[in-house]
Amino acid sequence: HVVHGATVTPISRGSASEARSEPEAEGPGRIIDVNVMGTVAVLDWVRSLSRPPRFIYVSSGAVYKHHGPDRPGEPLPEDGYVMPRRLYGISKLASELITERYGDLFGITTTSVRLSSVYGTMDRVTASRNHRHVPNRIAHMAVDGVKCVRVNTLAAVGDYVHAEDVARGIVALLRAPSLRYSAYNIAQGCATTTAELVEWAAQRAPGFHAAITADAEADILQDANLRDGMWGAYDISRISAETGWQPRPVREALHAYMEWIAAQRLT
Repeated sequence: HVVHGATVTPISRGSASEARSEPEAEGPGRIIDVNVMGTVAVLDWVRSLSRPPRFIYVSSGAVYKHHGPDRPGEPLPEDGYVMPRRLYGISKLASELITERYGDLFGITTTSVRLSSVYGTMDRVTASRNHRHVPNRIAHMAVDGVKCVRVNTLAAVGDYVHAEDVARGIVALLRAPSLRYSAYNIAQGCATTTAELVEWAAQRAPGFHAAITADAEADILQDANLRDGMWGAYDISRISAETGWQPRPVREALHAYMEWIAAQRLT
């Protein structure tokens, strides 16, 4: 099997200073070259094999609109609501379509997985991805003994899923007898607030709490108005029905991540 996830992730959200930068403007050509032509290169290699393996392309919820579904409160399905506006999402959607077309042309079993906000084991800043989702920041601060995380809002939400749960979902699709769809959401399937993450982190780090501050002073800067579309809960019924996969509850996964961080501090 082949799982292709190599990508450049130019995201500037996180803190006030980060929000002032626009990483897409620093190297737009490289983003397209790596994210699109890198996918083409891997697909060309796969089709050259005598027995092409199943190919899973790791896409992103960045392909979705900022709003949806039409009926408020429902999780975002794979069908419809696709309209990326940034180069990252555009390159991801292009690679999804290229992957599907290569499958049709060359008889390769292909699919794409659209991930929500992923955090967890081995989540770190790298040369190609410098964004740390809210659970990452909160878990590290709590484990490191920081007592107060400064946030501009506690009401902001995200569909936060642990990397190990994502891996189990991808493996489930690799092992499935057949794949019915060209795209599957892999996500938690529910929206979690920053307030909930702080509360659950405090259960393992007593005294940890949040304080509301001005945007310029916040450790974590979020927009509480972004609650649906790519920012809200993703529908995971498609992969669950086909493979039986389910993610762990957010609280359980966050605690496991904090335990992993603490163990790394001792090595």
